[in-house]
Amino acid sequence: MYLFIFFNHITSKCSTVFFKSSNNKYYIIKLKLVNAFKIRIYVTLKTKKYLMSNYKTILIVDDCFLDQQLVSDLFKRSMYVNGWSMTIIFALCLEEAKVCLHTHQFDIITLDGQMGLEFGYDLIPFIEETQTKKPDIIMVSNHEKSIAIGLDRGAHHAIVKDTITKDVRINKQFVLIPMV
Repeated sequence: MYLFIFFNHITSKCSTVFFKSSNNKYYIIKLKLVNAFKIRIYVTLKTKKYLMSNYKTILIVDDCFLDQQLVSDLFKRSMYVNGWSMTIIFALCLEEAKVCLHTHQFDIITLDGQMGLEFGYDLIPFIEETQTKKPDIIMVSNHEKSIAIGLDRGAHHAIVKDTITKDVRINKQFVLIPMV
């Protein structure tokens, strides 16, 4: 049996690889670095329907590269626990986000509260207009006022940026919880 790479995601201490075999079976192979001499390997057989039902396309709208990476890392840490595989697309401003919204359908969209002279919540009516399936919209900001306005305008969830650290992940309801 030959294995062909379907999707690959690598983190510093753990690598998760999705494979499609020549007999159309899908495998999730997780390699976890225990120490310099030991690697644990976990193999799970999944159906294509399972993989596609848990596949997420995520748009992160933020004008700061570091904050984009912060939010992206949060989703990546949460990926295996939530059973997701994902594609993450970044936009630095509202205009870039609008181009992405015209060309893709998203499952999750995160919006920065304030991006220079722009506000992420101003994109919510455009999201509702262009997306046929209704994505989960998450306000990600340190500004309480931006979060409140975003929630009033139709965002479903909010995360305060200062609470995102390397020892938290999100659950399927987009609530921050400690890593276990």
